[in-house]
Amino acid sequence: MSLEDFLIQSADVTAEAPTGVSVGQDSLGGADRSGQWLTVASGISCLVRPMGTSLMAFGSARDDARRGVNTTRIYFAADPAPTGIGSRNRIVVEGQTYAVQGSTNPNTMDRIFQVDCERITNA
Repeated sequence: MSLEDFLIQSADVTAEAPTGVSVGQDSLGGADRSGQWLTVASGISCLVRPMGTSLMAFGSARDDARRGVNTTRIYFAADPAPTGIGSRNRIVVEGQTYAVQGSTNPNTMDRIFQVDCERITNA
């Protein structure tokens, strides 16, 4: 049985904006990432595995508010984005969106590619 036999889910990879195109700003001056992202690859075989959940505290600036952070690792047979996957990409699997935090090729033999992500709550 090959490693690809375990990649039973299907993913779409999106990109925030093409290189050289600036992203708009929100009302607080940060990057506005609420718009439609461009699909750069679709139907890529993958396997999604949750890694953990933690709380992130905002501190006194937000009255000690907290939010849950769900980290996930997604496995691919090769780099899923044509130009290389990075933090300006998102991955959509079965209607759930994941923001890419980083990626590695753990065995350097291009047999498995793992991408660490944070699950984005879909409204």
